[in-house]
Amino acid sequence: MKRYGVRTSVSAIVACGLMVSCGTGPEPEVAFVDYSFLTHEPDLTLDLVTVEFTDGTNVRRLTEADFAERTTGDRRKWTKEFETSTRGELVTSFWLIRGSDTLSTGELPLELRPDWGWSVWLQRSATDPQIACFACLGATPFGLAPALRRSDADSLWLVLRGNSISNPSIY
Repeated sequence: MKRYGVRTSVSAIVACGLMVSCGTGPEPEVAFVDYSFLTHEPDLTLDLVTVEFTDGTNVRRLTEADFAERTTGDRRKWTKEFETSTRGELVTSFWLIRGSDTLSTGELPLELRPDWGWSVWLQRSATDPQIACFACLGATPFGLAPALRRSDADSLWLVLRGNSISNPSIY
């Protein structure tokens, strides 16, 4: 009968413990952003839109090709989720351009934090869109060329939603 000594058993336990502690541990910090554009209006189309964003590390530029429909049926087109830094500032800039005419432009800084996802919506409205948005965290209006306004009150709004990634609120 083969005997296993205490030393062998202790060594095996220590080795297993090291593998577990080195191979696991806290989840890495993550954060992301995505963008959407309300597309149901024939005069304000996605081909006019360019969005650029930077987290201080990467600069990304999005055009019509980066937006796609989701199955939500809410008449928006969405980008994928882009991973961002978890600290610092995310600066989103946008342009609506038709030919050589700039129809709207703006820039919006957002605080980056770990375990957080931002969603930035672009949409035209005469009133603050977050009035009808239960989970919105803010909205900022930007000027819109008269050719794209349905009324003098119309602006292009960047509407903000955010949520924890690991423990999201369900709305």
